[in-house]
Amino acid sequence: MNLEEFLHKRKQFYIDPNNGIVRFPTSKHADTSHATWFTDMNYQFCSIMRGYFMETENNENDFLMLYVNNFEIPDCTTSIFTYLFLNFPTLKWIGLGCHIGEEGEIWEPKLRIFRNF
Repeated sequence: MNLEEFLHKRKQFYIDPNNGIVRFPTSKHADTSHATWFTDMNYQFCSIMRGYFMETENNENDFLMLYVNNFEIPDCTTSIFTYLFLNFPTLKWIGLGCHIGEEGEIWEPKLRIFRNF
């Protein structure tokens, strides 16, 4: 998939550092990068936990990626995982940090947290 397809398919978000709520962009920024979205909002995104949710066919392998700064593992409390699994009911796993790859690819997470069914 190319970069435009990836940006369109995934649902980007950030975790509001003031209250821990998952924040999604308006439709204007849905298919842009976090950098573009945050720049347009005049919002500093260094150290802000951000990521994306990716739905897969029939929700068979839905996942969520979380990262900070240059796609590093976020420093967070484990209660965030329970919150995310509850709010994304089809979520199978959460990736923490990313091994940087090619634009448009799904980058492999550095760690994975799995839902225990």
